[in-house]
Amino acid sequence: MPVRPETTEADLQAFFEAMNAGKRPPVMPFTGAPPSGMPVLEAGGRALVRPALAPGRYTLVSWVVDLDDGTMLAARGMHTLVTVR
Repeated sequence: MPVRPETTEADLQAFFEAMNAGKRPPVMPFTGAPPSGMPVLEAGGRALVRPALAPGRYTLVSWVVDLDDGTMLAARGMHTLVTVR
């Protein structure tokens, strides 16, 4: 997902923790542009994804939830910032 230029890892973590808790996030790190991605694969599955991304900053994020307790894996840190050049 595209993020604003000033977005930090801490901003992302705060966003996902708030979302997981059902609260309003303290910051909105995303630009509003549509995300790229794919659906969840079953265990042992694999896929090659080649999104056509313009240069800029993005976050790679898992929207999967823990099936035991419902926690968003992104709230547990399954996200990272990347720069496409």
